[in-house]
Amino acid sequence: MEPSPESQLASKILLIEDESTVRLAVTEMLSYEGYEVVTAVDGEDGLRELHKERPALLLLDIMMPNMNGLDLLEELRANPEFATLPVVVFSAYHVFGERALLLGATRFLQKPAPLDLLASTIEEC
Repeated sequence: MEPSPESQLASKILLIEDESTVRLAVTEMLSYEGYEVVTAVDGEDGLRELHKERPALLLLDIMMPNMNGLDLLEELRANPEFATLPVVVFSAYHVFGERALLLGATRFLQKPAPLDLLASTIEEC
C-alpha cells in the first residue's frame, strides 16, 4: 500500500493499546502512512501521554488494565480541552461500539479491522 499524499502531511496519533503485537503492527502501518505515532499501554498511561503529546487523533482500545477505554473516553469528553479530539475506538468486542459512540467516540471499528479500513477511517477523522 502506497502512502497517500494527504497522509504525508498527517499529524500525531496517540495509540492506546495494551496488546504489544497489535500496538506494534498498528504503529508500523501508521508510521508507513506518514503519521507520527505515540503509544501508551493503558488508560492511565494514555492520559499522561495525551497531556504531554497533544495528538491530533486518539486511537483507543477498550479492554485494558488500570483504566479502560470507555472510562478514558468519558473523562476526555468531560474535559473541554479534549472534548472535540477525534477518537477512533477499536475493540474485539462489538458490544462496546454503541456505548463508545454514545460517550462521544468519533468512530468505532471492531478488531481485527483490516489495515486499509483503519487507515481510511483515520484519514476521514
